[in-house]
Formats: sequence, C-alpha cells, structure tokens
Amino acid sequence: MDKNKMIFIGDVRIRANNIKNYGIANNTRYFEKIYKKEKVKRANWEIIVDAFLESPEPYEWKWYGEYVEVSKRRYDNRSKPRQCNRKTVDSNGQIAYTNTLLTESDFKIRKEKCLYITTYQRDNFVFWESEAKFDILKKCNEIDEVFM
Repeated sequence: MDKNKMIFIGDVRIRANNIKNYGIANNTRYFEKIYKKEKVKRANWEIIVDAFLESPEPYEWKWYGEYVEVSKRRYDNRSKPRQCNRKTVDSNGQIAYTNTLLTESDFKIRKEKCLYITTYQRDNFVFWESEAKFDILKKCNEIDEVFM
C-alpha cells in the first residue's frame, strides 16, 4: 500500500494511511416535515373586527412537501410535548420552532445504504447512496484495492 495515496470521494480527499475503518452499512434515516407559516385570507369586515378587538392576525401552517433530516433522538421524543415542537421556516428562510406539537405523520423513516469512513483523526464520513454523485459500492471496492 502506498501510504501517501489519496482517495477521492466526491469533494473529500482522504489519505489512505489515515483510514481506520470503512464499509457499507444499511442505516435508518429520520426526516421531519418543514412547515411554512401563512396568513389566513380574510374578508375586509373580519380584518376590521379583529383590529377593533385587537386580535392577533390569524395564520395557518402549510406543508409544501419539504423534509429535513433529524436525529433518532428527536424522532424518539416525538410524543413528548415539551421536546418536540413543529419545525417551520421563518421569513428569513431560517428553521424555527413553533408551539404546535408534532404527530406521527410529521415524520418519515427510510432505510438506506451508505459508505462510511472513520479516520485515525476521529473524522467520520458518511456518503448516502441517494445523495452521492458516485456509486458507493464501486468506491468501497476502490478503497479495498488500495489496501490489498
């Protein structure tokens, strides 16, 4: 093995002698719906009455098909009211939390293969099959050849 051989994995370069462990795993991924806060359309008379009564402006949470990956811990805490409020996107595009509690339908679970690499420097790289711009099985075989 050439100790100075560089392995290129997508945008990541790893020196072969730094690799401690690697392989293909079938892991579970957890995703949560992202909601957007939108004003409720109202008639003019409703706006006037709400202004007179000093009522807060009504809004609703809408989901447009977006998901964000979350940890297993957040998924496991989905039934605990204080620890699992719904995620939303604020006006600046940042993820914020609401006072609305999550339900089971707010989550999606998916099993997926990944190429994992651990280095002696304690770096952990995970390349998911659905996100990698390369074939993870071929890349694992390429790493195998470096170590033979």
